[in-house]
Amino acid sequence: MTYASFENLEVWQRSCRLAVEICKLLKDCKEYALKDQMSRSAISIASTIAEAQSAVRKPSSSASLTSPRDPRLNYEHKCILRQN
Repeated sequence: MTYASFENLEVWQRSCRLAVEICKLLKDCKEYALKDQMSRSAISIASTIAEAQSAVRKPSSSASLTSPRDPRLNYEHKCILRQN
């Protein structure tokens, strides 16, 4: 079984679109605490999927396991979100 990169997962792509849409909808919201919480929650969905996918062991190299808290992964994920 081959493991796809998180960018190829439909669930991750859909969660990114959701995060972008929520951030756009809340752009002019004056309730800053609510805006912040909802934006961070929406972004967290896609981040969690990316982290979980990256933590999966690949059968060909059982010694290489990416830490789900890898800051490079988080940076890459957020850069992809910002492009939208």
